[in-house]
Amino acid sequence: MLSKTFSRSLKSYTVLKPFIDFEARMCKISELKSNIRRRKLNVNVDEIVGFHSNLKKLEDVKISLEESREQIRIRLSRMEHLMSDDSEEKRKLKISAKMTREDYKQIKSSALDLEQNLIGLMMGLPDDLHPKTGDVDEVIHETKVASGGTESHLDIGKRLDVLDFRSHWGYFLLGKAAALELESVANLSKQLKNDGFVGFSNPDFSKEIVVDGSEGVNSSVLPLTKFEDDQDTTFITGGASLLPFLSYFTKSVVQVEDLPLKCYSTGRQYSYKQQPRFGLYDAPQTNACQIFVLSSPSDQDGQLPNLMSMLTHFYESFGVHFRVVVKSASSLCVAESLRVSFELFSPHFNQFFECGHISMYGTNLSKNLNIHCGGGNTNNFLSIMSGTVFRVAPLLACALET
Repeated sequence: MLSKTFSRSLKSYTVLKPFIDFEARMCKISELKSNIRRRKLNVNVDEIVGFHSNLKKLEDVKISLEESREQIRIRLSRMEHLMSDDSEEKRKLKISAKMTREDYKQIKSSALDLEQNLIGLMMGLPDDLHPKTGDVDEVIHETKVASGGTESHLDIGKRLDVLDFRSHWGYFLLGKAAALELESVANLSKQLKNDGFVGFSNPDFSKEIVVDGSEGVNSSVLPLTKFEDDQDTTFITGGASLLPFLSYFTKSVVQVEDLPLKCYSTGRQYSYKQQPRFGLYDAPQTNACQIFVLSSPSDQDGQLPNLMSMLTHFYESFGVHFRVVVKSASSLCVAESLRVSFELFSPHFNQFFECGHISMYGTNLSKNLNIHCGGGNTNNFLSIMSGTVFRVAPLLACALET
């Protein structure tokens, strides 16, 4: 993968090669097939196994040709002063050396193409499922509040003069609604800081190389128009999303004494939806808060309970009907191993909508984007836990309807 940046007329390339442990994944075929079946994915594991087997055969042939080239070189070197250049044996060896060199080039090129295809297939494989991820959604907490009726939040907001909803991409918060947006985000930021999180000011854009490296992440992005001769598309995501964090930490080393490294960012979040249908509940843009935690694989589970408890109390403070759900395997994105969802109930639509979530990604994203832990072992990759823990628009919709 190549990422191209421009500095005046200079073009520079940065190579990012994902770490793919073929052998480790291939030795757990039964677990992988069970994972894919539980997620209800359409992935042909046998095809990947076939690619891997063919690649190993090509590598064996390449090694054999390398040995042959070396043997021919040694024999020619010994004949250098013993025979004339037009001797029959020397001529045959030179022909053999040329043929072996051409065969080696072809095998090397074929192996490289096959490896690139295999890397793409391997990056599309799902992360290992967390032990707490089941086959059905599990509600682990619910706070019920009596609703005031079934009127739509759009009608209520217009009647109270706190919402000017013109389209899903264009709406304005007025009066108390605008104050709620500012106060709720500020309150959550304060709680995160008290819990040891560090505030980040993220850009609204991400490069194509990061989008490719984070394949399978629950993130909907909008591509922008390319500049002339630009091979790398820029995507708009908003600062309160996972991709800007991944952009910052790609090809980085975090020292073990700095773990767990807990970050958060507030700001806009943009997502691409073909046909939004539920007003503010699925609005493509909103103010939001994104968390990002780097930790050692053995410590990732220890970070989740405190964060869930804090967010549960945060949502309870609004006096709305909400629940905390551990999502089923079939609900997860490919890169997720576990997803905890904070869902608000809409009396008008008579259904729950997600307002925030926490996702565990294991070490797959770190391997794809080269995020290491310091200590001398370059294969010591970090676990990532992230999620949009709060979106203002769904909360406002629920608060108006409650």
